[in-house]
Amino acid sequence: MKQNAIQLTMVIALIFSSTEIFAANANVKSSPIIQNDSTIQNYKVYGNCGMCKRTIEGSLTGVEGINSADWRSESKLVIVNFDKP
Repeated sequence: MKQNAIQLTMVIALIFSSTEIFAANANVKSSPIIQNDSTIQNYKVYGNCGMCKRTIEGSLTGVEGINSADWRSESKLVIVNFDKP
């Protein structure tokens, strides 16, 4: 029973630490750039590696209205090109 409690605690800690790494900061780092029929906006998103890049960009791929997403590990910014609202 004690071992199950320890395992459950470790799983919960892992979940919370993972969501903190991938969570987007609500603060926008720049004003939107509006071009013809789309808008480009930067958002702060924390991550550290290639797997983070795939996860961040992959979560936006295929979403209706999003044309592209490019995450930069150095600046922790994802540049999102999306259709005008």
